[in-house]
Amino acid sequence: MQPRRIARELALLSISQMPNSPERLDTQQLNNLVLAAVRTLTGEIQEALETAAAELKRGSDRILESETRATDVRSARA
Repeated sequence: MQPRRIARELALLSISQMPNSPERLDTQQLNNLVLAAVRTLTGEIQEALETAAAELKRGSDRILESETRATDVRSARA
């Protein structure tokens, strides 16, 4: 993810959790909001990485399968 996109995501996740009046927001609440937003994004990123790893594995398996089934080098490249 791009840094700006992450900042926007954090802001959107945090805004809905903030009290109506900014005066009531203390430092601990702000830290908790940011921590919750970061944890949410971390989970989302972990899921994206797992999906990408599975896709890479499938692609690698397909390449290996096509290479082992090929009768010659030219057909393996196709």
